[in-house]
Amino acid sequence: MRFTVADSVDAYPTRVAEHIEASRWFLIDWVGWRAFHWDLEADSLGAGSGNGILEGAMRFDGIEFRYVPGTSRPSMQVYVDQLEMVQREPTGVDGALSATPESFVLSPAYPNPFNPTTTIGYAVGVVGRQSPVVSNVRLAVYDLLGREVAVLVDEQKAPGSYQAQWDAAGFSSGVYVMRLMVASASGNPQFVASQKIILMK
Repeated sequence: MRFTVADSVDAYPTRVAEHIEASRWFLIDWVGWRAFHWDLEADSLGAGSGNGILEGAMRFDGIEFRYVPGTSRPSMQVYVDQLEMVQREPTGVDGALSATPESFVLSPAYPNPFNPTTTIGYAVGVVGRQSPVVSNVRLAVYDLLGREVAVLVDEQKAPGSYQAQWDAAGFSSGVYVMRLMVASASGNPQFVASQKIILMK
């Protein structure tokens, strides 16, 4: 299977884009769930109907499947559970961006579903019009019974954008909740956000 995107859609506002770029082919050689992704910045392109170059505005076009005689099984079932487009932001050496965010954000985990590691981005904003001050940041993982199973971040952070990674190699498959809690240096709550993440082994 492979992903396809319509490329240069901004050049064809009134009709279908002529360039369809494709990812490389992914071999479906497993039973059960698996998360995989197409990195538009780093991965090579397949042979689509485009020019082999990602340029201009893009739009998700679809997922293609190919039958290979003598290799592929005669039939199969494929379920697409979750499709996400994630835009990454470059980070500095210390993991914080140079630009200071003005709000608190918990970004979608990537990949999600995952096995066994996932990366979570979050931003610590400036409180009101105050000069940048540190905040108490806690990023933790909970199971569906509300039990805390992992703590990824529990420290003071200056305003900035950060990333944390959870290696769930020792955990069982299932749905977990990622929760970001931010409090001022004096302990007053400033921000709380949660998201579901799915570990599939």
